[in-house]
Amino acid sequence: MTAGTTVHSRRTVHNGLFTTAAARLPLVCLIKQVHVVICLDEAYEKVVCQLNECGCDEGCRVEDGCEFDTDTSGVSDEELAARIVDYQTQADAAKACFDDLSKEPVQLVARVDGLKAEVAAIAADLSGDPAKVDLKELYVRALVARRHVHHAWRGFEHTSDFGDCLCRALMCWSKATAATAVLTGEKAIRKCHADARKARCDYLKANIVKEILAVYDKICSHHCCEDDEKESED
Repeated sequence: MTAGTTVHSRRTVHNGLFTTAAARLPLVCLIKQVHVVICLDEAYEKVVCQLNECGCDEGCRVEDGCEFDTDTSGVSDEELAARIVDYQTQADAAKACFDDLSKEPVQLVARVDGLKAEVAAIAADLSGDPAKVDLKELYVRALVARRHVHHAWRGFEHTSDFGDCLCRALMCWSKATAATAVLTGEKAIRKCHADARKARCDYLKANIVKEILAVYDKICSHHCCEDDEKESED
């Protein structure tokens, strides 16, 4: 994110937070019935809890200290295959995070523009005739807008946090991809050896007599030569 974009966006988000907070107070007065406001707040909190259970894409979704073991000594074929799947999954996740964060400068501008429009619409309705406005809906819209403002930065408190996460995602993606390549190569070598052993076994099963004679020639041919030499001497 550029410095200009960051400063402008932070100022806009701050103003939006102030506006939504300021809009809530007169709405409380306009609604007049305290129990209605309390119930709306309670309903808002319940729905937000449900939203939180759905998960979110905020903050850095790549863990720090990405390390991938490529030592396959004593590792079975099943364990090797499972490790490849695990590392590939981590590589895909890190790549997805990196690709997503790479779009964030553009997405931030669009998100801030959306917040401005959302807050402006609330302010416009608030300044209109209260008799023509659904005050409960407007109050809830103010609560939701405030939540949107709080989440505008996607969980990154500072611009440096965003940059660190971007670098971490790239590093983990690169490391996981490299480790997966090494392990996949080891898996291919093992398969080649296994295929060669199977081919040899299949050949032996189909050519037992031929193979016995071939082995006989290898281990006994020098004896035949010695016997021939003795016969010649005699």
